[in-house]
Amino acid sequence: SVDDPVRTVARTEVAEVMPDRIALNAAFDPQRPIILPAGKKLEILFLRERGAPFLLTTRVIECERGLHPRLFIGRDEKNVTVIERRRFFRMSANVACAYQILRPGVENSFDQHTRTANLSSGGTFIPVAGKILENEQLKLKLAIPKALATVPGIPPATVRVDTNATVRRVAAYNPLKKVSTVALTFTTLRMADEQHIQRFLFQLEGESRK
Repeated sequence: SVDDPVRTVARTEVAEVMPDRIALNAAFDPQRPIILPAGKKLEILFLRERGAPFLLTTRVIECERGLHPRLFIGRDEKNVTVIERRRFFRMSANVACAYQILRPGVENSFDQHTRTANLSSGGTFIPVAGKILENEQLKLKLAIPKALATVPGIPPATVRVDTNATVRRVAAYNPLKKVSTVALTFTTLRMADEQHIQRFLFQLEGESRK
């Protein structure tokens, strides 16, 4: 049915913006060209270099084939949703993470491993071993899934994201387990890695609304 949203995820880019429609590059990923019938309903996440991403719910107007295929979609600003007013929207996310605490005069030769409790493209919330103070620095390696797991027992492929982070807040310390739970702010995240995180969070957000 044309009223069923597309549940697979594909990457594309804007080729042209017109008063009543938007043209997308249907062959942005040559291995997965986007060929859809007119009337098909879509949810498209637009990632911007500045500002919050926004979601457009729309339908396919037509699919133009040829050497440079384009997908034309409706442009209706009433159907645009800014995912959150803050620059960074945060979601519960269980992502593998390796970290080192950077302390002057202390050499860290190995990573310690943990998992995120929540994640945004601006920071994360994780448990770390031992006591840690606000404003301390960490080096992080995050394994961001390229897609949500579709086959039970088979983990999805991941993208490694490296960034430094600052302890924004120490939420709790468990003296029995000797574990601190901390909120971190990313300080050296590259734009490409920020977009990897945003795409992953968009998939989680879409899954939560099913």
